Amino acid sequence: MLSGCVFLGDLLAPDVAASLGVPAPAQSIGSVVVRVKNDTTQQAVLSVLAGGVTAPANLSADTAAGGSENFVLDCPVGFVRPAGVAAGVSVSDLNSAAASVIAADGMTIDVTYTGSTLESDATFDCGDVIEVSLVQTGTDIAAANFAIIVQVIKGS
Repeated sequence: MLSGCVFLGDLLAPDVAASLGVPAPAQSIGSVVVRVKNDTTQQAVLSVLAGGVTAPANLSADTAAGGSENFVLDCPVGFVRPAGVAAGVSVSDLNSAAASVIAADGMTIDVTYTGSTLESDATFDCGDVIEVSLVQTGTDIAAANFAIIVQVIKGS
């Protein structure tokens, strides 16, 4: 007897499920961890969009200098991109600021991620850790002296 939520593709061998027209889900069990790290000497808010096309999650963490926070996302996860969605900004604007550095004088400096969107089954899989780090590349508190670095740490 079966109980709980089970996909037909999980019960059958992939070739049997495919012959019935039921695609076996690539990511049905497990999670993806998104770790945001603030590797600067300033306080910052780091933002990440993650999920599917229709309802992505807007993950945001206010981190102290040297701080980090983890977000655990249940699979399937369609994409992950360092970017934030502020009020009045479209979710389709994936080039919005991934971090807002808060200087000691209260001034806010937005930092945009310039890399590619991470896509499920192409750049990450269920079980991986995606680390999004804000780093400071210069001494002045200016947008040009900050960068977003993304690393995928493969799960076992």
